[in-house]
Amino acid sequence: MDDVEIAKRLVRLYPGFQCLQALPEEADAERVRELLSDLDELHRRKYLLTDISIFMARWEEAVARRANKVEDKKGRFWEGRFHCQKLLDTASILAATIYVELNPLLANIVELPEYSQYTSLVKRLKLVHLASGHSMEHLMDSDKLEEQAMLKEDVENQSSPKLVTNVLVCEQFLPFGRHKYLKVLDYVSRRKRLGKSSTTATAEKLLVRLGVEPDRWRKTASTFEESYRLFAGSPELLSQTAVEKKKRCLHGMRTARYVYHPN
Repeated sequence: MDDVEIAKRLVRLYPGFQCLQALPEEADAERVRELLSDLDELHRRKYLLTDISIFMARWEEAVARRANKVEDKKGRFWEGRFHCQKLLDTASILAATIYVELNPLLANIVELPEYSQYTSLVKRLKLVHLASGHSMEHLMDSDKLEEQAMLKEDVENQSSPKLVTNVLVCEQFLPFGRHKYLKVLDYVSRRKRLGKSSTTATAEKLLVRLGVEPDRWRKTASTFEESYRLFAGSPELLSQTAVEKKKRCLHGMRTARYVYHPN
């Protein structure tokens, strides 16, 4: 990214007192020239485009101001402060993703996972529905998943985004396809939906391959935010990260030793 593009993005993302309005589609030319006139200052400010904490603070403030203005209210808008976790391996990425997508179900907001309107899960299920012509009703049941012809043709390492009702669903963050992902999600949600947690061969085989004990991992996926803090992964990766961060131990090590198979 060249200096001009950096300046344009900074001006668009930080438009000054325009924070109550939508971000401008085009950067103000005068402010761009002003930034480019002092390249040392421009390079010092580049971190504003890469620091997730700064971005979230900026985004949360803008949303809170707009929401309070619309509702004619003052004071705190968000329930808590932003915090992030670094996911160190595939098993932790999978657990965190499923935790987020099942959050409405676990919080008793919906009765079935497919009724969660504001999660990527619904978009993935729409792909199944559109490709197979089957009803969306109770699509998460394992038997129904097996019936979907397009899922049986699951391709490993999917990497191309899929367009569903004008929304891109990119699945390249996991090294396996949609079929297996939905199987594992169904397994995690069964305890809440059906009062049982029996696993399928597909889900069990995948989780064992990832180096975790299926039932213990399932419990962690349902309480992910409580199980880990800044880092999540295998005991070996947590130990390595602790050394890099010059920490004696990281929160979550006990959970990791409980969930992961010893090497």
